[in-house]
Amino acid sequence: MYRIIIADDEEYVRELLASNINRSQKEFEVIAEAGDGREAIELVEKLQPDILIADICMPFVDGLELIRHIRQSSGNIKTVIISGYDDFAYAKQALTLGVTDYLLKPFSPEELYEVLDKIRDELECRKVLMNNIRDMKSQLEDASRISQEHVVQKLVQRTENAAKLLEEVKRAGICPEGLLCAAGILQIYQDGQERIRDIKELLTVTVESYFQKNCRIYLSGTRERQMILLFLGDYQNIRIFRKAIENGIMAILESLRHYYDIFAGCVIGGIYADWKQISKSYENILSIWKKNYENAGTVLFLTMRS
Repeated sequence: MYRIIIADDEEYVRELLASNINRSQKEFEVIAEAGDGREAIELVEKLQPDILIADICMPFVDGLELIRHIRQSSGNIKTVIISGYDDFAYAKQALTLGVTDYLLKPFSPEELYEVLDKIRDELECRKVLMNNIRDMKSQLEDASRISQEHVVQKLVQRTENAAKLLEEVKRAGICPEGLLCAAGILQIYQDGQERIRDIKELLTVTVESYFQKNCRIYLSGTRERQMILLFLGDYQNIRIFRKAIENGIMAILESLRHYYDIFAGCVIGGIYADWKQISKSYENILSIWKKNYENAGTVLFLTMRS
């Protein structure tokens, strides 16, 4: 059963929604109702529902502020906004805050069920993927992956001479010679160390599936919310390599947002034809990161040469 809280300042709306949901014989259950946004926040924090259905206009705390609060404190909850035609601009603004869907008054039971069915499917997908995370954890002890993460760190930092480093890189199964290369940083905008660790582990195992065969990617964890990315491309054309990187990273960002309600952004340094310039590509990124880059859901390419 997926647990729902309804927040609306009109009692008859709350009763109508609860009645339609509870008699739908679907996998949903209304566990609480709130008459204003402040009460809704208290109930969400106490009961941790799977879904919140909230009116856009409520006393004390309106629907937009309610969604912002939930995003900060309870990022896993799916949210549905209810609005009238006069409030539709607010509903569109709510969608930019990560709202799952919206219902426009007056709506029919069928429209309500359609939205809930969509959310149920997303929650089921998330269950499957979280199970996959647990199943994949055992693979992460693989020695070659650990070795690759170690040499990725060395490549971007260039702490050793080229000949010695190349020998170590090849032993780890990475062959950068003759390939286009670029470094990147993936930033995760999410609280909770355990959840971030799970996402990093999942990406380490599945990241290759997001990219073309000619575009190889290697990951290394750095700070809690960041991952270093190393891209090696067997392409004659930098523009095509760049597009392959962009398509893969955008697919990753969308997957994180859609299945996990996790927002992330990515910065890619300059693309070079010599693997010894990987550290310069990484330096490109650090030059902008000091300015506190935060742009979830996007990929920023830096074309500077240094």
